[in-house]
Amino acid sequence: MLDGYINMVNGEKQINLIFDFVIPREYSEEKGNELTLTLMDRLQHHNPKYQCVITLDRSYVEEQR
Repeated sequence: MLDGYINMVNGEKQINLIFDFVIPREYSEEKGNELTLTLMDRLQHHNPKYQCVITLDRSYVEEQR
């Protein structure tokens, strides 16, 4: 489960998308990087003006199962 915040700043030449996500603490650094790159790739494919700034934070709360 991801939790987070998204902000969009619209400019003439680019649109900055700012993401702050909380990811499960079990996610490895590699999994977090994969998530970031996949999101950036999909968004830029949708609109080449999108420029992403993504911050990943780890959850300190254990998830309910």
